[in-house]
Formats: sequence, structure tokens, C-alpha cells
Amino acid sequence: MKIFTCMLGLSFAALASSHATVLFSENFDSYTSGESIAVAGPANWAQSNNLTGISADIVQTDTNDYFGAGTGNKMGQISQLSPNGNLAILNSTTATSFGLTGQVSFDYVVPPYDTVSPTSQPYVTDSSSQDGIVFRIGSAAGNSNSAFGLLFKDSSLYAVSGSSLGAPVLLASAAASTMHSLSIVYNNQSTSFNYDGGSLAAQSMDVYLDGVLVGDDLAHGALAADTAIASLGFITKTANSTVLTMYTDNFVVSDTVVIPEPSTLSLAGLGALLAVVMLRRRKRD
Repeated sequence: MKIFTCMLGLSFAALASSHATVLFSENFDSYTSGESIAVAGPANWAQSNNLTGISADIVQTDTNDYFGAGTGNKMGQISQLSPNGNLAILNSTTATSFGLTGQVSFDYVVPPYDTVSPTSQPYVTDSSSQDGIVFRIGSAAGNSNSAFGLLFKDSSLYAVSGSSLGAPVLLASAAASTMHSLSIVYNNQSTSFNYDGGSLAAQSMDVYLDGVLVGDDLAHGALAADTAIASLGFITKTANSTVLTMYTDNFVVSDTVVIPEPSTLSLAGLGALLAVVMLRRRKRD
């Protein structure tokens, strides 16, 4: 039962982490501020550019301390430099297999659009639009190679699925200008996957935002079942010709699932969790 796991997150994390294998990690600390993400560091990234050929995804110093690690902390900036479809892309290498099941975690901030350089613009609020920044998990870059996807639109988090990673489905509100911790449990097997007392259907993902389950058994993208995950990355989507930015830090991909502790569990959040539990109980009965 996932509510039980969330409440006891710290003890489970301490136990499971001792047996976990970290397959990918990035905190950008080895970079110089202003560098393209693909230029330096531990060679985690294969592509980091705008389609115009200009470096779009760069490392910045976190002068506003968004990530709570001090004003000297380094973070990745994913930023589209111009409107009208000149997309920003950040893709990891495919040198390491992430297997068929596992967990991808990272922290992110969507900053105020008028505080970033290059100058950004407000996100389009139309929930049916794909205007925003898409995070893809798959075997390689591109929608056709993606198993799972999420869409970041200012203060909201959406799931996207299908061969084009379209049809956004709202998962949760996530305040802008605030650090959020995202954890994605993925299963690209043709069979279900059990973890920490919960279960995940074949070819689906569970999504935890700030330790709260906001997406349960979410739909799949185009990647065939039983194809290993080996890539993660971002791409801006600009259906309405906007210029978009987000900051990221503390990437970890692990073969062992450790459910994060809820950072703030309000009464509303607890109610949402209980609703998910009741839904899952009905599914199992």
C-alpha cells in the first residue's frame, strides 16, 4: 500500500538505499557557470543545444538559492532562446542501460519568467496545449523512442502519452519559483512490477511530487515493451511561440525504488493520498 510507504519513507529509504545501484547522477557541481551542459562535467549528456545551433542548456550559479544548497550551488538551466519553434533540447547519453524497471529522481524550479537570461515569457495556461517543457524517459532521444513523458507548464505538472507524447493530463499544481522534488517509478516490462508494497502495471509509471503520489499507473508512450530504458532528457514545446525556462538539479537514476518522504503533508495532500489508496484497493478487489 503506497500510503504506508510514504509515511515511513525515511526508514524504507535507509534500508533500500544500502542495496541500490545508482546508474546515473548529475548535480552540475563540476561545471563552470555559463558552460553548455554537454561541454564539461562527467560526460552524462549527449546533446545540449538549441535547434539553431546556439547553446541553450547551460549551467548557472543558483544565486537565489532555489535548491537550498547555498548561493554557490550549480544548477542546469533549460532555456529556449527564441520563439517560433527553435526548440531547446537536453538529452543524456545512452551509454548506460537503466533496465526495464527503476526510478528517476530530480529537483526542479520554474522561475519567474522575467528573472531569467535570456529573457523568458509566461507559459501558456491552456491545459490542452503542449506549450511547455517535456521530460522524456526512453531508449534514446525523440518521441518515438520514449516510454514515458511529463509536461511542465508554469505552476502545473502534466502527464503526456502516446506516440507523440500528446494529450496532457493534469497531475498536480506545483507553485512556480519553488523547488519541487520529482520521483518517477518506471516499468517498461510487459508484466507488472512490485515495489515497496505497491504495484505498477505493465508499461506504466507512478509519479511522486514532493513525496506525494500524484500519478498512478500512468499511460505509456511509443517505446515497445521489454525495451530497456537508457535515456532521459528535456525538450521545449512551443505551440504558441513562447520562450521557456526551467532549472534542474540533483538527478539520480537507480535500479532500486525508494519512495521519497512527503516534504509537506497538508490536510488536502493527505486527503489526496487517501483517495489514491482507496482507488487502488478497489482496483485490487
